[in-house]
Amino acid sequence: MREERQWRIILEMISAYSLNEPLSRYLKEYYRMHKQMGSTDRRQASGFIYSYFRLCNALAGLENESQVAYANFLCNRNPFPLLDYCLEKFTPFDPFDILKTTEEKIELIKTSHPDFALENLFPYGNLVSDRMDFGKYISSFLEQPLLWIRARDSKIEEVLTELSDKQIPHSQPDQGAISLPSRTALDRLDSWNRGSFEVQDLASQRSLAKVYPAAGESWWDACSASGGKSLTLFEKENSIQLTVTDVRSSVLENLKKRFERAGIHDYELAVCDLSGKDEKLFDNERQFDGIIADVPCSGSGTWARTPEWLSMFNVDSLEWFRATQKQIVSNCSRYLKPGGTLVYITCSVFTAENEETVSFIREKLHLESISEDYLQFSDEKADTMFVAIFRKSH
Repeated sequence: MREERQWRIILEMISAYSLNEPLSRYLKEYYRMHKQMGSTDRRQASGFIYSYFRLCNALAGLENESQVAYANFLCNRNPFPLLDYCLEKFTPFDPFDILKTTEEKIELIKTSHPDFALENLFPYGNLVSDRMDFGKYISSFLEQPLLWIRARDSKIEEVLTELSDKQIPHSQPDQGAISLPSRTALDRLDSWNRGSFEVQDLASQRSLAKVYPAAGESWWDACSASGGKSLTLFEKENSIQLTVTDVRSSVLENLKKRFERAGIHDYELAVCDLSGKDEKLFDNERQFDGIIADVPCSGSGTWARTPEWLSMFNVDSLEWFRATQKQIVSNCSRYLKPGGTLVYITCSVFTAENEETVSFIREKLHLESISEDYLQFSDEKADTMFVAIFRKSH
């Protein structure tokens, strides 16, 4: 039976995944090694496995097969043969129960498993900031976030026209921000190949909404990764003098490619480890009008997109992240001009990485706190970020 064979392959794939690499990388390599799997089989297998990792903590008392079946019952909206098979085989539910609302499905699960609670899928709730809407955050784990792109100001109509012409579902909640289905093949779009837009989550796009670079100012993107924040800065003011650094040379190679596509050539780039104490990064006279510190963190604001982290995360690692974050901002702040702006960013929902670090920056580095916000876009099927802005008064 086709569905039984598909089901066994999915269980074997879950069993073989060792949680020592991103799930997306594991699946890509698995499909490369098993080319006999067609596109439908790959899509269904990926969906089943992601759903399993979204709910496995909340379903820990069940057998593995039942965990996969219950998770996909809760995460899917429409019936299809493979889902029908696993529901009939490993749950007490009728396949048409899949059409019920999430709330109705949860109540159905509780009839056979009274201890089931959606909150249990995230066992670190006591560490989450009370400024977060925890209920919405938890609910966001039940489906894959959308793919978000940011169209360049002069290219918005071009991008929207191509998406409409090719009948790709999309929405545009505000200027430049466009959402697409998560598996959209961007490399098939002419506007992508022309550099008319960048891949950037909605929260990331809005992370610099309260930052206003002025013409000719010097800015340092200290933990630049592949340059998303820098590209946003250039959209705001294309005459800034930009320095970009990261500890990883590989991501800086990606940055150079993105900057080339965007037509940005005038910038300074260096590999730089900001986590060490008393690091001399620049000449002592070097000062910046603005510094962006998008620091290493748990990434918990993105775990709806990468739910395997619900199983991979070690809470003890928070102490390392906190120490690293404090060291990075300490090193950065020495190069900030009086009156200059420091932007502290994480994609974390944990108080330890956000409010507690804000207190450190304010009290130990003596920077004035201007604003701090959680950018929670759970309802929009996007990530959550934390942004705090400081000014150096003297």
